[in-house]
Amino acid sequence: MKIRTKAVIIIYASLSVFISLFALLVLKTFENQVRIRSINMGEQYISALAVAVSSRIEFTRLRADAIQRILINYPEDPSLRRSWLAQELATMSVEEQDIDGFWVVMLPNVFDGMDSQFVNDIRQFGDDAGRIQIYASKGEVSFLGAKNVDINQHEDIRYVIHRQRPKVVTLADRKVFNSTVDIARTGMSILIPIKNPETQVVYGVLGLDISPEFLFKHIQRVSAPLVWEHILVLSSTLNPLLQMSGEHIAEDISGLAVEDSLKRKLGSVVKQEMNGERRLGRQSLFFDHHINPKGRHQYSFVSVVHTLNREENWAISYTVDHKNMLINVDKLQQLIRAGILLLLIVVAIIVYISITIVMRRLVKINQSMQNIISGERDLTQRIKMTGHDELRDLAQNFNYLIEYIQRLVYDVKRNAKRLDKTSQALSREMAESKENLTGLQQGIYGLVLSIENDLIGLVEETTSVTLSMADRVDGLEKLVAVQGRDITQSTEIIEQMVQSISETSVIMSKVSGEYAQLLSAGEIGRMKQSLVQAQVRDVVKTSTKLEEANHLVEQIANQTNLLAMNAAIEAAHAGNVGLGFAVVADEISSLAEMASEQSHRIGDELKLVHQTIEAIEELSEASEEAYRQVFSGINTLASLVSEAEQAIHEQSMGGLEVARSLAMIKESVIEVQISAGSMKHHGVLIGERIQQFSHKMMEDREGIEFLVAVVESVLQETAEFNELVNINGKVSSELRLLMHKFKI
Repeated sequence: MKIRTKAVIIIYASLSVFISLFALLVLKTFENQVRIRSINMGEQYISALAVAVSSRIEFTRLRADAIQRILINYPEDPSLRRSWLAQELATMSVEEQDIDGFWVVMLPNVFDGMDSQFVNDIRQFGDDAGRIQIYASKGEVSFLGAKNVDINQHEDIRYVIHRQRPKVVTLADRKVFNSTVDIARTGMSILIPIKNPETQVVYGVLGLDISPEFLFKHIQRVSAPLVWEHILVLSSTLNPLLQMSGEHIAEDISGLAVEDSLKRKLGSVVKQEMNGERRLGRQSLFFDHHINPKGRHQYSFVSVVHTLNREENWAISYTVDHKNMLINVDKLQQLIRAGILLLLIVVAIIVYISITIVMRRLVKINQSMQNIISGERDLTQRIKMTGHDELRDLAQNFNYLIEYIQRLVYDVKRNAKRLDKTSQALSREMAESKENLTGLQQGIYGLVLSIENDLIGLVEETTSVTLSMADRVDGLEKLVAVQGRDITQSTEIIEQMVQSISETSVIMSKVSGEYAQLLSAGEIGRMKQSLVQAQVRDVVKTSTKLEEANHLVEQIANQTNLLAMNAAIEAAHAGNVGLGFAVVADEISSLAEMASEQSHRIGDELKLVHQTIEAIEELSEASEEAYRQVFSGINTLASLVSEAEQAIHEQSMGGLEVARSLAMIKESVIEVQISAGSMKHHGVLIGERIQQFSHKMMEDREGIEFLVAVVESVLQETAEFNELVNINGKVSSELRLLMHKFKI
């Protein structure tokens, strides 16, 4: 696999993994942000519901307080007070259409002091002790119908009278309280003491019977930010007061089953609130993630509904499915998948083009190296140097090496040519010597056969041939000496070339080590860059949380402003009684507007900070990308240095082979010199023997036979010398062919 293909695959795979992880992180972050936003909206919504119910209870209490103030303005005549009280209650029951019933229970002999006259007189609303018990509904007035002892033992009535504080009684809790007193007939009742504010005298208890629809109808007017499963309201004794499912109020909640775990959590919230300060608009919030019996993930938002006393607060819960908490997350997942696919395609194209551009110069350098180390071995080629980076330095050093090798090969080829010429001249001399020796041998044989006829002429001819052979042996010895010097010079040049190649190999090894150190230093820099980028991302997350917190403050301010407007409207409905409440509402509205304005300013500053941090993050990502490109170039250069080291090693091996060949040639030349000396010695010996032969030929036939043996010996040594000359020529030819492989 080529380096370019490996680089493309590695970079593309790394970017694919990084982009996928980044997309997953973005998706999870968005999902968490959506969940947090949904939780915030759910908490705001449940707070708004609790405020709506609490406001409704407080509004009803204010109406009851206004009515009890009317009831203490009774006639001066005690005998008219009971009828006057009945008439007032009847009139109010007609005028107040949303109140289901009005009832009054007076303390004994406090209102008119005539209880003893109306014992068991239900027409005058007297019970078995004569105390007043009146119930009015839709203009009709009747006796409440309770016994005096039941009134005295009724915990709710006793609580209101003794503590002089209002109280809410629900029909769901009648199994706990005394049910013999028929109040809260339509579901709930607001109890308030009838008290003269000037004299602080308590006359009795006033009750307003209301239905859950009246108390909870404002819940449906509050817009829900999330699609909910159901809304549940529980009393302080954890009895269900309301269940809404599908935006409809359940009519019968007597058999409503509430999960025990949810009951315990609601009860815990209510008990915690009992230990805190109670004030209208200040709600305790609770959030819970759980799995219902059907296996569905749900989120329940719980808030405390402040009633008229802290000991008996209610709890309201708002349940949402998990899928409704993550609004638009599915659409974002589809968009991110499509975006990742498109981004991967674009990244693949960009990476391939970038790697192709970067590898173009490396391919040229590689082709030049292949041309030099291939069968052509063209030492005239040079790598074109462009740019001002490590690739240019590598090409320049390689060109210097090839230039030096070119000079060495040129010297070797020149000496090889001279050696070839010397070998050819030696071969020709040996051929002539062989011919002369052959002629000498033939002459001796002829001399033996015709010694008597041509003895004198043959001896002279033999002497001439011997002298000629001696001269040629001298010339041969000189040629062998010249050839030995040339071979010695070539050997020295080859040894210098091999040493230079070895030194170059050491330099390339040092360059490889420097690249490794450079890669290590760059890795440290990239780690520090990654750390900086991670810190920048943490700052981005922190700034995002600040923006969310600021947005939450703004929403709370808007909600507070709306609450102040509602309070002002309700105060206007109450008339003079609500003037003080209207002033408080105006102050709350002013504070809400100031908080909203400051939130806008903080939001603008946070946006500027967020933009600056995003710019820093983009620069950090660009720096990290630059580090990746530098590492890619360093790895590529390291691979090229390794290839150059391998090519130099091959050149070194070739130089050693040439040196071995020259050593063999040198040994052959030495053997030729030895053989030439032996030939010269035998030539001299032949001359001497011929001289002796010329003097003793006629006297000693044995001398002629010895001469024949000497000539045969010379012929044999000449053949051996000729064989050495042929070997020398063959080695010279191989050296010439080896040098021809290099183009200089």
